[in-house]
Amino acid sequence: MFTTLLILLLITLVLFVHFATQYKVFQWIYDTSSGGRRLKVNYKLIVGALAAFFLILIQPYDIIRINAGAIGLKESLIGDNRGIGSVKLVSGFQVYNKYFERLYEIETDQKNVHYETLGVIVKGGFSCKIKPTFNYKVKPENANQLFVELRQTFKQGGLKAVETTWLETAILGGVNDVSNRFAVDSIFNHREAFEQQIGLEVNKRVGKYFEVTQLRTNILPPESLQKSIEGKTQAIQEAEEFEYRAKRAVAENKEKVARAQGDYEAALLEAKTKEALSQPKMLELYRAETERTWAEKGVSPYGSNNTIIVGKPDQNLLLNLKK
Repeated sequence: MFTTLLILLLITLVLFVHFATQYKVFQWIYDTSSGGRRLKVNYKLIVGALAAFFLILIQPYDIIRINAGAIGLKESLIGDNRGIGSVKLVSGFQVYNKYFERLYEIETDQKNVHYETLGVIVKGGFSCKIKPTFNYKVKPENANQLFVELRQTFKQGGLKAVETTWLETAILGGVNDVSNRFAVDSIFNHREAFEQQIGLEVNKRVGKYFEVTQLRTNILPPESLQKSIEGKTQAIQEAEEFEYRAKRAVAENKEKVARAQGDYEAALLEAKTKEALSQPKMLELYRAETERTWAEKGVSPYGSNNTIIVGKPDQNLLLNLKK
């Protein structure tokens, strides 16, 4: 980029000299001796421009812009730090010497990583499958130290090479070490605590250069434990269903008993009522009440137009007067 700018600047300068000054690159002039025109070439200007052009091609400087969301690293190839080139953090537009310096760019925004299914050994010797996922980002203030420590890996493939080698080893090492401290049933009974311990262990190992967040192991139980869990779940469901049926049966029985008790009490009341009404005294009372009602209405079993002669309470005389 810097070379291109210099070339454009050189061309602009030559055109300016040619058109704005008396020093033309070439021009037609009138030759008085021959009486005609001849071409005059400014060889000094042409040689000077060509020399400047070649100097531009071999000049050691270039310019580059560090993108937003990234941090730049300027590496010195001279080896001024006990034989190891120094690395400085830079940003924005940077002019550097192509022969003695190198510029690298490290992205500092969040990146998401998905690992393939792997196996880990938990406490007790059980083997579990994991498929870790997590987010990470580079800590900008320590990016130069990361580069110095992993210089060859970074030069081979940039941050991606670091992610698939050093970072992957640290992540999986942390997952394995924490898994070895948890029993298999404890992992699945306290999944949140298990994941938190892994996050702490991983950030302890890589926290100098990276910040790891939202780490999930997606751990799966061993096949034997999976079957045991399924059997236990089924047994719990069957027990709950049995308990529900038992409670329902008890409720139905109570309802039947209540109905039978009600029917019994109703039948008993009816029987007592009939027994009471069948007594001679009750029949005599009922008959007297009926006769009194008839007498008040002027009717009797013997017809209408009846007259009652009142005497003593138990010696009333009923006459039937025919017209």
